[in-house]
Amino acid sequence: MKDLYESKAKAAAARHGVPWALGSAVITQESQWDAKAKSGAGAMGLMQLMPATASRFGVRADAKRSLEQKLADPAVNVPAGTRYLRSLLDLFPGRMDLAL
Repeated sequence: MKDLYESKAKAAAARHGVPWALGSAVITQESQWDAKAKSGAGAMGLMQLMPATASRFGVRADAKRSLEQKLADPAVNVPAGTRYLRSLLDLFPGRMDLAL
């Protein structure tokens, strides 16, 4: 699965200044690179975003796709998840343990 989404994840990491290895590790830990992953708590997609968090980072349902469908799409999930990760890294500078 990783090979299918790696280029999107690398591009999002570069765009948002997140080390590729960190973004890859988050995706591996959260979803094992399964774009359809859904947690019992309701987190979805490769980076396991909660719907409310995804909304904070610009992901919204529209006439064509529900929020759940968008979060299952790596082209939506990975950039939003990477923006969220970047915001956590900025919120806790030098404390990756807290950001993660």
